Amino acid sequence: MPKPLPIYRNEETKSKLFSFYKKTLATWPVPYEEIMVQTRYGDTHVITSGTKEALTTASSAVAATPVVLLHAAGTNATMWSPNVAALSNTYHTYALDTIGDLGRSVLKDANYYPKTSQEYGRWLTDVFDGLGIRQAFVIGSSMGGWITHSFALFAPERIKKIVLLDPAAGIPTRTTWARMFLLAAIFPFKSNYRRIVHKVLGNINEEEGEGEGKEGEGKKLWFDYMVTAFASKVKPRLGMPTKFSDQELVNTEVPILLLIGEEEVIYGSIDATIERAKKLIPHIHVEIIPNAGHLPNMDQPNLVNKMILKFLAE
Repeated sequence: MPKPLPIYRNEETKSKLFSFYKKTLATWPVPYEEIMVQTRYGDTHVITSGTKEALTTASSAVAATPVVLLHAAGTNATMWSPNVAALSNTYHTYALDTIGDLGRSVLKDANYYPKTSQEYGRWLTDVFDGLGIRQAFVIGSSMGGWITHSFALFAPERIKKIVLLDPAAGIPTRTTWARMFLLAAIFPFKSNYRRIVHKVLGNINEEEGEGEGKEGEGKKLWFDYMVTAFASKVKPRLGMPTKFSDQELVNTEVPILLLIGEEEVIYGSIDATIERAKKLIPHIHVEIIPNAGHLPNMDQPNLVNKMILKFLAE
């Protein structure tokens, strides 16, 4: 009898979700290379873009700093397709598939994966060392935002600045995402999965996508991907994002840009989250993204790209 796969129920499920990966990677707007980086937990898959040779001779020290991208839970590195062209014009980018999640990274042991903020810090330290990165800008969405902030606390010397897009935990006073996923488990119906994904992705026409052209097609593709992942009952090996203590926020040394979608659905209170951030974190700038939900980099990519580039260059 074949050994059960650690994340995917069977090879058919894995093949189906990997076919989505191939489709979303096809929307990557700039030349790229795929590489694997060995870590203590297994091999981390990285999509790298930008020209290293150009950056080594860059007159600007800022431009020579690489950008590391960490995706939301249940997605993968290709979620940065709307942003990578703008970033790669100035920076060398590394979009990571979080170890234990639904991307192309490979756990060496289904029971051995990062479970705490410190363990995610160790994983990223391995990745940075494997890529030869001494210091970087790090941008994280949702779960990736929590991992990014965790790394800033774990190894601040490895980070120049961080950008957090609707972090799933850490700064927020209260979140509701656990309840959403619990309801998906209690009521395992496709209609329920679609409702939850609508909440995460915002308004979208399931038949035609939202808007026109590649952006609408891309968002429709992510809708199908996330509904399929729910229906397939995959089991990502991920740690549980936790709220940081007041002291941990006070101790955050690196500059932070916090971007929150105006229509964020997983926070108990956006206002309370912003108040806590500004009260406790010394070097933080907060922006609300209009007409955006939990993944503002998809809803308002041009505005998000503009804000990120301005912050990194300052």
